[in-house]
Amino acid sequence: MSTGQRIKAARIKAGMTQAELAEKLHIPYQSVSKWERDLRKPKFETLQRIAKALNIEVQALDERFATRVVFEDFFKDGPAPSRMPDFLFTNSDGDFIQISMETVVGQLIYSFSNLNEIGQQEAVRRVDELTEVPKYQRKNSLNNKE
Repeated sequence: MSTGQRIKAARIKAGMTQAELAEKLHIPYQSVSKWERDLRKPKFETLQRIAKALNIEVQALDERFATRVVFEDFFKDGPAPSRMPDFLFTNSDGDFIQISMETVVGQLIYSFSNLNEIGQQEAVRRVDELTEVPKYQRKNSLNNKE
């Protein structure tokens, strides 16, 4: 089931018209129509607003946000204040891991999740290349020879 089909099903289940959902989101009803017909895909922030308006979890609208990703090492010391949660994954234990889309890490993960396997491999290769370029390295980076 596509994201648009999920939005439509959730909207109908909530007993709302496209116009009513659009009014709650403060957007034109045509946007809702385009999502439901899969002509456009809402951004993550918009999906969050849609889910809230329909009183459901964002994962119910888009399967990408139910992806099983292991982030235990990333969060071993707890999330930093700049990484306040709003992007959900489940770890290998089934616990929710949340990453803020306000951070570069959150944006990177969101973009990465939109790639197919070949695109993900290419993304990793390119990021690895960037880690070798001195002007992009952190001063405390393990790759930095200073």
